[in-house]
Amino acid sequence: MRRPRWYFWVGTPACLLCLLVLPILPWDEWSSTKSVCIAVCSIVFFGLAPLALFDSRRFWWATRTLTAMIFLTYAAYFIYEWFLPGAKVSPGKCKGAASPESALFSLFVFALPALWYTIFGRLTLRKKKTGDGAE
Repeated sequence: MRRPRWYFWVGTPACLLCLLVLPILPWDEWSSTKSVCIAVCSIVFFGLAPLALFDSRRFWWATRTLTAMIFLTYAAYFIYEWFLPGAKVSPGKCKGAASPESALFSLFVFALPALWYTIFGRLTLRKKKTGDGAE
């Protein structure tokens, strides 16, 4: 099933707006490594998103690359929060702050479905039906 074209025409300007606004957001600290990482990830992500919105069947690799990036980002967040020094599990923290609990929740809610889609190309357990009725 193809998506309506308005997804592309609404999503592409939103991606371009995010790409333009992201570098001017107030960050805590800037380093050259962080700047390069943000620039590369932004260009890749916002470059692939319009392709995936335009025609997800034709550009299936763009959708899977985006979901792989989402999985890797949340997996890195989980590893950083749980396994690097200074991580403390404390349930009384602010809900918006980065914490090990938030990383675990994000891993289950966002990263695992993204990994599932990256591997299988769908979010259900059912196989896709073909036109001849065979599965």
